[in-house]
Amino acid sequence: MEIGSYGSFTLTATWTAITYNVTYSSTHGLTINHSNTTQFKITEDWYLTDPEPISGYKFNGWKLITISGYAKGIKLEESEVKELAVGDFVSHIKNGTYGDLKFEAQWELIPYTIIFDENDGAFKEGFTPSTDFDIVTAVSLPDGSKISKDGYTFNGWLVSEIGEGELIKGILFTDTTNSETTLSNGTVIKQINKGSYGNITLTAQWSSNEYDVTLVTNGGTNNASDWDLKADGTYTSTYTYGEGATLPVASEITKTGYTFAGWYANADLSGNAVTVITTSDFGNKTFYAKWTANEYDVTLYTNG
Repeated sequence: MEIGSYGSFTLTATWTAITYNVTYSSTHGLTINHSNTTQFKITEDWYLTDPEPISGYKFNGWKLITISGYAKGIKLEESEVKELAVGDFVSHIKNGTYGDLKFEAQWELIPYTIIFDENDGAFKEGFTPSTDFDIVTAVSLPDGSKISKDGYTFNGWLVSEIGEGELIKGILFTDTTNSETTLSNGTVIKQINKGSYGNITLTAQWSSNEYDVTLVTNGGTNNASDWDLKADGTYTSTYTYGEGATLPVASEITKTGYTFAGWYANADLSGNAVTVITTSDFGNKTFYAKWTANEYDVTLYTNG
């Protein structure tokens, strides 16, 4: 209005909507990607959309953690417009809201399951393996001190099943450097590393043990093949669990003046004679030869 103006006139106020800021953060310190608005005005309605998925985590919604003015909208899983408060999970901001806002993405660690197939072995009495893990947890798998199988040596856990779209990282059973490897079905491991996500089935791997067999011939000579004569006069060989072995027979062992009477599992030669190591036997074995003195005829010629 200029100086010197006169007469009646009408003035109309002009308003410009203030622009407010919206900021976002996340639980677990996660970096999130989303397309939600970062600025708004009091006249605007807007929705909060889910961020991009993050492996190993479940998104549970946007939590309102700061209101610098007034906010109204629709809470998560509701339909009625209400005044909003700090701590509310929000899906929709309605016009009439003013002041800067801050939301925090709420994430929950997804629990995954390990299924152990002992493959005819058994965990030691009193030991129960951990069958749960998540993306931030490393799992040292049970070793041979925690699981056993008669006649066998434990050789790690075979990855039998990893689900589609899942990622399991770990350490191979034979790796002495403990280097991380992305695992696939068929690999044999000793540890699941952090950063893994997805359910997994593991099968115990076993190799048949080889055991020593010692023959104490009690003065006899063992002529059977595949036996080593030791300095103490015993003979040694090996057998493999599940395969067994046959002990030398009478035609293969000799002692002058005696007849072979069998192998016995004890030095006093009691019990039943043993002819074979069975496929179910395991452990080192020692067998003792039993001999029966031969009886000979004596003929006397008296010469008259």
